[in-house]
Amino acid sequence: MIRDPKNIIVAGSPGALINVISKRLAKQGWEIKWPNQCIDTGYGRSFYEHNGQNFEVQEIQQRICAVAGVELISDKLPVYYDLPYPGPAEFIAMFSGPVVVSAPSLPPFLDIWRVAADIVIDIQSKEDDDLAMLIKWSRNKLPVDYLKAVQQVYVARYSRHLKLFPKVFTMSNAEIIENKFESLDRFLASVMLG
Repeated sequence: MIRDPKNIIVAGSPGALINVISKRLAKQGWEIKWPNQCIDTGYGRSFYEHNGQNFEVQEIQQRICAVAGVELISDKLPVYYDLPYPGPAEFIAMFSGPVVVSAPSLPPFLDIWRVAADIVIDIQSKEDDDLAMLIKWSRNKLPVDYLKAVQQVYVARYSRHLKLFPKVFTMSNAEIIENKFESLDRFLASVMLG
């Protein structure tokens, strides 16, 4: 399948409220899971119902890190790596309509998702939000100084990769919390018309 020009990636630093926007897009017609996909495996249903995300997206980055011998929560994420199989191209080929692609691990590996979408909804969050989320992800088992280094790696890689996408719509966590979606809705309408 040739990628649908209406596919959208929702991403941001660790504390970004990407799940809210993913769910919003799903309510407006974007697909999260492919037809007849079984999500009753591991954390699949939780990712889908609570986060508005497909666990397979998370798994792709997990496989990259596993081959490199690092955890997803690391300040030493691999810079050079082979794409896992199945990867982003195989993932997106499973869908028949426009897709929303999102996962907590996606931002530092955003570049590999160019085969899936040209559009990114970039959610901006504050460092405190990022650190709070990293503490939650790590179950409070990693030192805060280390998590600050992880956050810096995530943000630096994400910012560098974001420049590779021709269409980026940026909004903040504050706008999401305050339900300020008018600009986003106008942007989405223009995407659907395009």
